[in-house]
Amino acid sequence: MDNINIQVGDKASYTFLPPFNNRLSSRTLYDVTNITTLQRLVDTGKNPLQFIYIDNEMTEEDYTEDLNERMLIIELVLDTKTFYIPKDRFSTVAEDSVSYSKRLIGVNLSYIPVDEDLADVITDIGLLVQNRLGIKANVSDTVVSADVQMPSVDHTNRETTRSTLKVEHGNYMDMYLRVVEINSRLTEKLVALEEVYLKQLDK
Repeated sequence: MDNINIQVGDKASYTFLPPFNNRLSSRTLYDVTNITTLQRLVDTGKNPLQFIYIDNEMTEEDYTEDLNERMLIIELVLDTKTFYIPKDRFSTVAEDSVSYSKRLIGVNLSYIPVDEDLADVITDIGLLVQNRLGIKANVSDTVVSADVQMPSVDHTNRETTRSTLKVEHGNYMDMYLRVVEINSRLTEKLVALEEVYLKQLDK
């Protein structure tokens, strides 16, 4: 159907018209990796008559008609398998489909000593992402420049500045857990006060 908006980079579920409705699941998220024309596949030496039409029990007449109509071919990828679907064999974008994209958060630390231990920072970032987004993210330390020699005076000044900006009461997760604990205690006290109030109303 021409009214379905499909673009390269989409990740979505689709419902399909025969014969693809019996071959592809409407509950599966597919990556749209390429959109080309049927004629382009032929021009690049591929045999779409076989692997798109005959292999899917479509006829040579279907193939010829689609060639004449300059049919778009949508390439869908699931894991390592690629499916080539004529555009007019798409029925709808599944109603329960949600668009996804791969996201990356960058943290520029600028220049720091090469022997700086970032293990706790990496752990804190991973726990923060997990607590906020429910995702176990892969957090890693990557060196993106050659070593730079910092004069001792400049190094001392930078370290003094860094020390004044550091959190003095433990790492981020320690602070976060303390806040959670305090909130939990306050909630318990609030519930207790509400119970006392309700009991007084019942008298």
